[in-house]
Amino acid sequence: MSERNQAKKRTDLFVDPSLVRPNEKIGGGFFVFSRHPDSGRIRPSRFPFEHPDYASAKAALDRIKENQADREYGIFQEVRADA
Repeated sequence: MSERNQAKKRTDLFVDPSLVRPNEKIGGGFFVFSRHPDSGRIRPSRFPFEHPDYASAKAALDRIKENQADREYGIFQEVRADA
C-alpha cells in the first residue's frame, strides 16, 4: 500500500477514486454488481471495486451472497474496445 493510501482515513477510500483499496487492482477488469430487484438494471456503486482476476471477484460474490442472498448478482469482465 502506498504512503498516500496509508496517510488517508479508510473512509477516504470510498470518496477519492485515485486511492487503491486493499486487494484492488485498477485495470484488473473484473467487477461484482447487483441487479435492481424491480427493474433488473445493474446497480454499480459510485466507485466500483475492481478485482484483479475472476477468482477474486468470485470470492467477493460468495461473501456478498452469504449476507444478501435475496438479491441477484453477477461478475462482469471489462472488454476493451481496442483489443
